[in-house]
Amino acid sequence: MEIKLLNKELPVWLEEEPYYSRCQVSMDAVIPDSREDAARVLWSQGGLLLKGRDAAAHKLSVTGEVWVSVLYQTESGRLDTIRLRKEYDVGFELEEPDPEAPPLISCRLIGLEGKLLNPRKLSVSADIQTLMLPFRRGSLVLDAALPEDEEAGIHLLKETGEGLALETVREKSFTVREQLQPQGDTALPHSIAGESLSISNLETESLGTRSIVKGELELRIWGLDESEVPVSLRYRLPFSQLVETGDENADSILAHAEPSSVYLDWVEGIAGERSLDAEIHGVLQIRCFSKRSVCSVIDAYSSRMPSSPICEKRTILRSLERSTAVLSAEESFPLPDDLAELLASEAKLGPLESDREHVNQPVTMDLLYRDTDGKIGAFRRSLHLRGDPLEASSRPLAVRLQSCEASMEGGKLKLNGSAEVLLEQETKDQIEAVSAVELNEDAEWNPAELPALSLVFPANESLWELAKEYRSSVEAIKACNPEGSKMLLIPAE
Repeated sequence: MEIKLLNKELPVWLEEEPYYSRCQVSMDAVIPDSREDAARVLWSQGGLLLKGRDAAAHKLSVTGEVWVSVLYQTESGRLDTIRLRKEYDVGFELEEPDPEAPPLISCRLIGLEGKLLNPRKLSVSADIQTLMLPFRRGSLVLDAALPEDEEAGIHLLKETGEGLALETVREKSFTVREQLQPQGDTALPHSIAGESLSISNLETESLGTRSIVKGELELRIWGLDESEVPVSLRYRLPFSQLVETGDENADSILAHAEPSSVYLDWVEGIAGERSLDAEIHGVLQIRCFSKRSVCSVIDAYSSRMPSSPICEKRTILRSLERSTAVLSAEESFPLPDDLAELLASEAKLGPLESDREHVNQPVTMDLLYRDTDGKIGAFRRSLHLRGDPLEASSRPLAVRLQSCEASMEGGKLKLNGSAEVLLEQETKDQIEAVSAVELNEDAEWNPAELPALSLVFPANESLWELAKEYRSSVEAIKACNPEGSKMLLIPAE
C-alpha cells in the first residue's frame, strides 16, 4: 500500500539549460558607379539588432539584423566607406516553447571579416553567437503533509530551508531619444559611417507591482573627417523605464536588455553647430524572484508496520546573483619600419574562452597609419585579454569592451585593453525528498511479540533514529524522559 504525501505547491517558472548557437552570415556590396574602384579593405565594424522571435511546435526562431560598415582604400589612395545590412535567423529546438514566458536572448558578434572580391565588389562574413535561456511552467514544493484521514502511524522528518522562486517573466520595449552635443574641440565626421551600441549597468528597484529599471547606453559613432581620416565619438546615455511586473513579493529583480533599432542623424543648429539626433529602441527582459521557505520531508516511517520511504529528486534554486569579471592585457609589438603616425584603430571581440587557469577574450585590432612617404597603410595585431577562471555555476551573458588603445612608445607598438564580462551565478541544491510511504501490510508486526517499553543507552543516535528503530515517535520519547538523561525509556506506539 502506498500513501502519497499532499504537497503545498507554488506555481513558478523553471529555467532550463541555456542553448548556444553560432551562425555565419555573408554579405556582398557593389561599389556605386559614382565612386572610385577599391584597392583593399582596411577594416570592418558592425553590430547586431534583435528583431523578434517566433515560437512554434518544438522550435523557437530568433530573428535579428547584422549591420556592417567597411572602410576601404581606393586605387588612388583615398579612403571611403560603404554600409551593409542583412537579416538573419537562428533556430532552437525546444520540447515545448511557452509563449507566456519569452526566453532571455543575448546576441554577440564574435567575428567579422571584410575582403575585396574585385575593384567593384566587397564581401563581408559575420560570425554571430546567440544565447537563449528558455522557461517552462513548473512548481516549487513548499511543504508536504499526510492525508487528513491517514491513521497508519506514519511519522515525517522535515528539513526547512530557503528557496528562490522565479514567479514572473516579463518583456517590454523601450525607446530613448536624445540630441547629443559633441564635447570640446573633437573633430566631427562629416557623415556617420558606422556605430556600435552597448547597454550596461542595469539596476532595478521594486515599487510594489512595478519596477524601475535604470541603465546606461554607450553609443560610439565613427566616420571620415574633412581630411578623410577616421574619427570616432562616444556618448553615454542614462535611461530609466517603469515596468509593470504584477508581483508584489519580488525580493530580487534581474533585467537584461538588447538593442532592436538605432536611428542617427546630424542636426544643424541656427549658428551652424552640429548635434547628433539619436533614437534608440530596445527590449527589456525582466525576471522577478521571491524568497520562499521550503520545507522538505527527508525521511518517513510507520511505527505500526514495516515501511519504506519513496523518494524523488528535486532541485531547489538557493540564489542567483549578477557579477562582473574584468579582463585586461598589455602587449608590445615591433613597429612597421615605415610607420610615421598612428591615425585610428578598430577593435573586434572574438569568442570568449574559459578553462581552469584563466578566461581569455581575443581582441583583433585593425590599425590605420601614415607612413614616412605620407601614404596611408593598415595592419592587424591581436591582443588577448585575460582574467581569473569562471566558476562552473557562472553563465556569461554579455561582454563589453571597456577600452582598447594603441600607442607608440620606445620604438614599440603598445596595445592595452580591458573588457567586462557580465555573469549570472546560480547556486542550486538537489535533494532527495520523500513523496510517498510504502506500507507492507502483509508483514505487520505482532504487538504481543514486541516490547512495550525499551531501555536504551544511546550512543550517537538522534531521537529520530531511535524512534524509527524502536517503533516509537520523537514526541513520545521526549514525554517519557527528562532533559539530559543518559539512558532513555522508549515506549512503543
